[in-house]
Amino acid sequence: MTRFSFNLVSERNDTRKMDDSLGGMFKLTGSNYSVWKSKMRDMLVVKDLWLPVQFGDKRPDKIDATIWEVMHMKTTAYIRCFIDMSLYNNFNEESKAHELWEKIDIMFQNKNAANQVSVFRKLVRLRYQDGSSMAEHMNAFQGLIHQATSLEVPLADEVLALFLLGSLPDSWETLVVTLGTAGPDGKRLSLARVKSSLLDEEARRKEKDISSDSKALLTESERGRPRNRSPQNREKSGTRSKSRGRPTCFYCGKPGHFQKNCRH
Repeated sequence: MTRFSFNLVSERNDTRKMDDSLGGMFKLTGSNYSVWKSKMRDMLVVKDLWLPVQFGDKRPDKIDATIWEVMHMKTTAYIRCFIDMSLYNNFNEESKAHELWEKIDIMFQNKNAANQVSVFRKLVRLRYQDGSSMAEHMNAFQGLIHQATSLEVPLADEVLALFLLGSLPDSWETLVVTLGTAGPDGKRLSLARVKSSLLDEEARRKEKDISSDSKALLTESERGRPRNRSPQNREKSGTRSKSRGRPTCFYCGKPGHFQKNCRH
């Protein structure tokens, strides 16, 4: 496993642990801002705390000024609950939700060339391992796409589809060639089509593996099973064997002796 693959697995495991302890949300660190931002926004919407971030100082007319101030306080407090202690002191003074949100964005969403190149490298190095979950692989891929989008990196849909196909091992080459060939309708390659095809292919391979395992077990069972004959066949066979082994008298017709030894 490459160092990059190990980092992805480690980050995914850490996220799962924090999901369990924080009710489905995880804390912001120095490396997970892109996915944290998306999930944090969803959490604020669910908790009815997104309005202070969305409107900032422009209070909606239907909301009282005091209530609006309390909403800002609740939103900033809630956001800070999901900031790692190693970063907490950078964001502990903001009292306005939109200001806190913007400050976090400025700190981590630096749209410079170095960060853009970093995302490209991660896309190129991302590799799918045979036997692992295709859904998880595509989730990791989509996370990198979100990072590229937030960094304002222009990536056409067809290019993203090619990146995803390029992450597959050689054992998927037949599917890659098939998808790369334009169909009779002349439609170009799309990311949605590639994702659907990969999930279908994964399901087909799993079904094939199950079928192969079942046949192998059946063959092994048949090889180890003794070829027993039915009791009737054994009885008939035994009778024939006994009959063949004992002579029959031609005078009296009884088995067990010859005519010259017959006492009848």
